[in-house]
Amino acid sequence: MRIPLTLALLAFPAALTAQAPAHRPLPQGDTSVTMAGEKVLLTHTVARTRESIESGLERGDGLQGTARSEFDLDLPRTYTVLWTTPDTSIALQVQRRGSRLQVSGARTATVPIPRNTRWAIADLGMDEHLIPTLRTIPQGTQGVPLAVFRPYSDRWDRLNVTVLGLVGATVIQLESESGEIGRYIVTETGDLLYGEALQAGADTLSSRRVPSAGSRRDERLQDLLVLARSQ
Repeated sequence: MRIPLTLALLAFPAALTAQAPAHRPLPQGDTSVTMAGEKVLLTHTVARTRESIESGLERGDGLQGTARSEFDLDLPRTYTVLWTTPDTSIALQVQRRGSRLQVSGARTATVPIPRNTRWAIADLGMDEHLIPTLRTIPQGTQGVPLAVFRPYSDRWDRLNVTVLGLVGATVIQLESESGEIGRYIVTETGDLLYGEALQAGADTLSSRRVPSAGSRRDERLQDLLVLARSQ
C-alpha cells in the first residue's frame, strides 16, 4: 500500500482509456512542486474555497491530473477527476449517497463507506483533498484511523493520523499499515504548505512537496520550519 507523496506516483497511472484532450492548463491557484532530492517530479496547483477544492498536477512526461472536491461540513460530497497523457484519458466521478459512494464515468461501482471511522477521497498525489477531513481531528490526537478512497486505484487505504499543534499551523502525520509515513504542515486557512514522505524503515525522505521557491508561501514555510525546530 502507498500513501501520499511516495515515489509510486512515478508509475501512475499505469493504463488509461479513451481519447485524450489536447494538453490543458492546470487550474489556477497556489503552486507547489514534489521533489526527490533536487529533481522535480510533479507540479501542483490548488485553489480552495470554503466548500470546495480544485487542483491539478503535472508530471514531466505529460501526465496530467485535475480534480475537484465539494464538501458538506468537511465531509466529501462529490469528487471528480480527469487523468490524461498525450494519448489517452480517464474520467471518474464519485458522489456520496448515504452510506455509499457512487462511482461513474470510465468505471461504475457502488462502494460502501467504512463505518465508525473518518474517511476522505483523494487520488495519489492530490493530498490537498484530504485536508478538510484531517482538519476535523483535534490537535494532540494520536493514532486516529482514517480511510482514504482512491478512485483511480479503486481501493481504500487505511491510515493512522497524528495531529500536533504549531503556532499558526498544524503538523499532521499519516502512517500506513506497512509503516510508510507522510507528514504535512497545514496553515490555519487549510493551505497544504509542505509535505514529506518516508518509506517504511527509512531514515531519509523519499520525496517532499514544497511551495515555489521565493514565493510568499515559501517564505511562510521557512518561518514555520524554524519555529518547528525550536519546539
